[in-house]
Amino acid sequence: MTIEASIIGSSFVVVMLTGKTHTINQDHANYESIREALKNKDHVLVEKLINVADAMTNYVAGRVRVVGDQVFYGDLEVKGSVVQRIIAMLREGFDAQPMINFLDNLMRNPSKTAVDELYLFLEATALPITDDGCFLAYKKVRDDYLSFHDCKTSNKIGEKPEMPRNQVDDVRDRTCSQGLHFCSLSYLPYYYGGQGRVMIVKINPADVVSIPSDYNNAKGRAWTYEIIGEHTDEHTNAFTSPVYRDTVPIYPDDDITDDDDITDDDDITDDDDITDDDDIADDDYETGYAAGVAQAVKDCDELQWYDDKPPTNRSDYFKNGYLDGYGEAYGLDWEEVGYRAASKSVDDNTPYDDTVPAGCTSDCGRNEYRVGYANGWRDAKLSHI
Repeated sequence: MTIEASIIGSSFVVVMLTGKTHTINQDHANYESIREALKNKDHVLVEKLINVADAMTNYVAGRVRVVGDQVFYGDLEVKGSVVQRIIAMLREGFDAQPMINFLDNLMRNPSKTAVDELYLFLEATALPITDDGCFLAYKKVRDDYLSFHDCKTSNKIGEKPEMPRNQVDDVRDRTCSQGLHFCSLSYLPYYYGGQGRVMIVKINPADVVSIPSDYNNAKGRAWTYEIIGEHTDEHTNAFTSPVYRDTVPIYPDDDITDDDDITDDDDITDDDDITDDDDIADDDYETGYAAGVAQAVKDCDELQWYDDKPPTNRSDYFKNGYLDGYGEAYGLDWEEVGYRAASKSVDDNTPYDDTVPAGCTSDCGRNEYRVGYANGWRDAKLSHI
């Protein structure tokens, strides 16, 4: 695509790209950028900005539509910081799908306070979102993984504590109250500073109830979340990316699990007479771990359900490594599953049926499957026209 002609008017810009004329008025989101790029004779940038603008005009993902500078959830126009970020990302050519998914989840939240203010919490605290539209945060718990608050709610990796939503305090100005708490890095030292463990929690924005107003909106209350990892230092950031894959948990740097039962008092040194048997066990575990990772990747590529059964004729070290490797590497793309299912339905001339497979148990996964099915059905129908 090349620029064949251009006109810069007082309130409009006309650009002809490979025989197609584009008129950009001054109320357009990219007007100033395109005008400046034309003045600088940066034709590559002009083409990019126009292509992005064309994409923005008709961007559809699930129930979310972007039309110009407007974002709609179904027929409802959505405004606020989430919309501003989606527009900015599309305008600059970035993949906005994680933010689209976040908005889709957020609009399922029945609390207007949460809908209005949750993304401001994420912006203020620099916490990342996951590609399925959830977000990651921190939580401080006791050394035995029980809640400091009630001393009974367990928060070990893989657990999903919950409580009745109507029992979570939704009043922002009651800063210490009922609910399952999460926070940003800045708040950690203020809550049992230097004590306990720091867990990584994954939270669906639909499940957030309130953001207390103290500590600069650095903490929140939800009715449920998932514990996906453990961080080793309450003073350093666990996150290096603004977007994380749903299936990549964050573990302590030393990879010590509950079953290791290794404490700081062990003080293992080079003089501890580690035997050849220990080396064999370590090698067996690592071999099993690699095998588990390879099988998980294969299962995901072939859209197979989660099946972490290790070989029965191997050592316990191998089996433990296999289970750990499989669990960490498995991550089925439910949107892709839905997309393929819809394409097959159209090819087989069967009715539209986005019923989620039994193997998909999470709310986010079910949402992803239905989005994928809708997109797959649309694309398959268009290909048959």
